[in-house]
Amino acid sequence: MMIPFKRKALSTAMVLLGLTACGGGGGAGAGLSVAGSPPSSGISGSGNSVEGTISAFGSIFVNGVEFETDDAEIFRDGQLVTEGELGVGMVVLVRGEINDDGTTGTASVVVVDGFVEGPIDEITVSADGDSKQISVLGIDVIVERTGTVFDDVTFETLAVGDVVEVSGFPEPGNNLRATRVEKESDFIEGETAVELEGLISDRTDTTFTLGRYSVDYSSADLSDLGGETLQDGDRVEVYGTLVDLTITATKVEFEDDVIDEVEVDDDVSVEGTISDFVNIGDFKVNGIAVDGSAAVITPSGLTVANGLIVEVEGLWNGQLLVAESIETRRGRIEIEATVSGVDADAGTITLGLGDNAVVVTVNSRTLFDDDTDRIARLSIRDIVVGDFLEVEAYRDGETLIATRVDREESDEEISVQGLVEDFTPGVDVTVFGTSYDVTLAEFEDDDGNRLSLEAFFDRIAIGDLIEIEADAAAPTFALEVEFESSDRFDGGLEFDDDDDDFDDDESEDDVDDESDQDELEDDGSEEDESEDDGSEEDGSEDDESEDDGSEEDDVEDDA
Repeated sequence: MMIPFKRKALSTAMVLLGLTACGGGGGAGAGLSVAGSPPSSGISGSGNSVEGTISAFGSIFVNGVEFETDDAEIFRDGQLVTEGELGVGMVVLVRGEINDDGTTGTASVVVVDGFVEGPIDEITVSADGDSKQISVLGIDVIVERTGTVFDDVTFETLAVGDVVEVSGFPEPGNNLRATRVEKESDFIEGETAVELEGLISDRTDTTFTLGRYSVDYSSADLSDLGGETLQDGDRVEVYGTLVDLTITATKVEFEDDVIDEVEVDDDVSVEGTISDFVNIGDFKVNGIAVDGSAAVITPSGLTVANGLIVEVEGLWNGQLLVAESIETRRGRIEIEATVSGVDADAGTITLGLGDNAVVVTVNSRTLFDDDTDRIARLSIRDIVVGDFLEVEAYRDGETLIATRVDREESDEEISVQGLVEDFTPGVDVTVFGTSYDVTLAEFEDDDGNRLSLEAFFDRIAIGDLIEIEADAAAPTFALEVEFESSDRFDGGLEFDDDDDDFDDDESEDDVDDESDQDELEDDGSEEDESEDDGSEEDGSEDDESEDDGSEEDDVEDDA
């Protein structure tokens, strides 16, 4: 069944799919439009399009709005499917109506939009082992041990030759930060389906170039082009099969510009990666120009900078999004520990850390994933004392807000990533109120280089972000201690492919060929320095002036 959409969208949206308990939050109203990197077809008709985190199934929570999906049409890869095809971490488009209360609504259409699908060419593991860069059809995909959802494959078992479908957010340069990686099959040349989107060049009547690939579209279904002729520079999504560097297309469709038909004064909500940051009044999210100079920022200490994944809401003025709110969607605080208490009604989970405990709060945007496979769609009400969780969070005032909660099989080790609150040179370090004996620990800097005990304490300062691993049987005796970047996600420094001119419309034009890859990586190291300068400008001042709260906010806000 074809998706009944026109090329140009009334409004479009990208949604990060997550699982949690039902909850409120988020504002909306009649005429709400949401922009983001869209699925391949626009949506016609009246109603609302919303970008945000889906927090439950049966009803879909997006930016705090609960959409009923009982009568919704759900499409994946152009085919009508059931809700069971939806999975945590997917990027989807939701179209529907929002009620006057601003917190409930009805979805009419849900479209799953994978960014790329194809065989893994290459895998590079980060020095600390917490992230990998995989190459899929020329796209450099960063996957995280904690931040990426895996289906039919794990972080550890990813292998060259696996055919995977990847959802995620484009980052500056050629990187895609994966929110979900789903294994489809093993690759069979000329038979296995692949999917790739980007800007075309060198078009003829039968072929065009997409990144490193030549696309033969002579026999493809072009019905979604609406009778238009492909032109160089068009953004398209291609489905087909692959032999060597040639994709034989079975279908080609346009990728819309998400702001084509958003009207002046429409409410818009964008979730994605910040790029082209000049100042708070001049940056982009998923290629959408944003003025955040009057926005309410959550948490209040957030340092808005390149590379952050945020949700921005505001009004479209015809040229840019005038933001009313900016909220971080990732955190740099991470805890791997056993649950010692749960209050589902209050939305809190208590994690045991030796003699102390840490309380985290979940909300309608928290992504839940059950890696134990005990339940398909996890919520806080499924979590019990004794469960082992991996939690990612940021601090908002005195509260730790969980952005991700993964239930794992029990582990013999616990891990804490947080800000240094105190230390005794050569003896111990305090994080989250727990003092960890580090006399027998191994130490690493944030590049994965080994440090001696003396070198570690020569460098450490109050407010530094560090990760501590300990034996669960002796939770206050550190086995490993590592410095961590406060403003970059796992793999963000090591696999940086940035270029200064990145925007969402140009990133696909940089889909690499092998001859350009080294240049991209070299440019990435320079951009990393420039981005760090931009993102740490406020943070470095905080490091000097405040040893506690402001630094902690900066660390978590950049996540």
